Amino acid sequence: PTRETPDDTVRLSPKGGHIQPQAELTEEERAEFFSRLDEIRPNAATLLEILNATNKVRRSTDDKAEAARLKLAMDDMATVLHMVHRKTKKLTIPGNGLLLVAWATGLVSSYKRSQTEVTEEAM
Repeated sequence: PTRETPDDTVRLSPKGGHIQPQAELTEEERAEFFSRLDEIRPNAATLLEILNATNKVRRSTDDKAEAARLKLAMDDMATVLHMVHRKTKKLTIPGNGLLLVAWATGLVSSYKRSQTEVTEEAM
């Protein structure tokens, strides 16, 4: 089965690859952020797989604007992967950290759904 990057990868990329200043979150927002981050941690390998697939598409496209958009989405995925692998005590939450983690969760779900469909079609 062919693995492709979900269409949502670029369209839903929340920050466009730019480093955001540290967030000033309430305790409730911090708790929600770390809860969502804990939910995505088991899917770090899938997120890395999406990142690699996106990079493959980026390298193969002749459309410079599309390549730039894909690069921004890849930067967002790399930021989430960085947060996933950091210890909670050492993690600085970016200004849009909650949005990034929510985006990555949806991205992983969409990717897994698309892979299930590809697998079913191959049978």
